[in-house]
Parts: sequence; structure tokens; C-alpha cells
Amino acid sequence: MSDQISAVKVMQFPEVVNSKHERLFLEDMKQLMYLKHTRIVLDFSKVREMNKYATLLLLSCLEEAMKHNGDIKIASTPDEVLDILKTTGVSRLFETFQTNDDALKSFRNPVL
Repeated sequence: MSDQISAVKVMQFPEVVNSKHERLFLEDMKQLMYLKHTRIVLDFSKVREMNKYATLLLLSCLEEAMKHNGDIKIASTPDEVLDILKTTGVSRLFETFQTNDDALKSFRNPVL
């Protein structure tokens, strides 16, 4: 018996994250990760501030995905936010794409 790979989900990352947003978003992520091998594109198009809560939330999402053999990719990231992700080294942990469509397509064409 083999595990089924679930469909790819797109989630809008919060514009600004505080401790309350972090908790609520992570709960939504955990519900999606209930299925094994869940693949998620985090849409960063509305993100305006990459503060410590947003960084911790992003790392917590990655941790959840890893626990369930899932995968997370980041898309539509504003340049200022991408610069922060690069400066902090967090960008090395994620594949990033210019558009959600590019990220979605990347799941259909896995690297062998």
C-alpha cells in the first residue's frame, strides 16, 4: 500500500504577523498537514513586514511539513521581504518562485 500524495494547496501568508496571527495560521497549517505528503505554496504577495513572528511562523510551517513528509514552497514574494529572507538565511530553507503558478508547476515536475 502506498501513501497518496495530496493536492497542492495555496495559502495566503498573513500581511503582518503577531503572536495571535501566528497561532491561528499554524493551526490552519496543521489541519492541512493532517494528510501525509501535503504540498503547500505560501503566497507572500500581501506580506508587508517580515518581523520575528513572521519568521518564526514560516519556520514552524516548515517544521510541520517535515513532520508529515510534506513540502512548502514560497511564491510571489515582494523584493523587500525576499531580501530579509536572504539576509537572515531563511531563504536557503525554501524554494522560492516569482508566481504561484510557477510554484504549483514545480510540484508537477519534481527534480529527480
